[in-house]
Amino acid sequence: MWLLVGLGNPGEEYAATRHNAGFMVIDAVAARHSISFRQKKTNYEYATGRICGDEALLVKPLTYMNRSGHVVREIINKHDEIHEIIVIHDDLDIEPGTIKIKTSGSAGGHNGVSSIIECLGSGEFTRIKIGIGRPARMPAVKYVLQNFSSHEKNIMDDTVENAVDAVEYIVNKGTSSAQCFFNKKPQS
Repeated sequence: MWLLVGLGNPGEEYAATRHNAGFMVIDAVAARHSISFRQKKTNYEYATGRICGDEALLVKPLTYMNRSGHVVREIINKHDEIHEIIVIHDDLDIEPGTIKIKTSGSAGGHNGVSSIIECLGSGEFTRIKIGIGRPARMPAVKYVLQNFSSHEKNIMDDTVENAVDAVEYIVNKGTSSAQCFFNKKPQS
């Protein structure tokens, strides 16, 4: 079973913010594959379904970004059939409109990824990083919690669809193949 985790912050005030790019992608994966988020636990929303023929568990932690790892650890402890993890999150160091697939390593300054690495005791999981760009004159903490501008929203719509394509590519052909295709692909 695949575990797909979209990172974001719960609540309407954060729904359209840059920091919720992971939630946006996981919602788009669910929509494309007719999977409904009808189930909710105290600290996460989840849905199960099939992606490209493989069983998948889609998760949106509701613990706020800095405690996402606790949810991931809880789910892995409950589901021993999980064999692959994909974490989808925003990234300040990638240009808007771009995604990057990474298979392991550090958190790169992302608190949600840091929490997952800490709780799992390992950085060995796939990440799909969604570029949101770094602000020139604004603290990053403030920037990530702002909504996308109308211009950025148009770019993000295409980026989200590209990230859904990347999820499917990983499930079908593996992470290495997906990296070769998406990390070098010119993106909008």
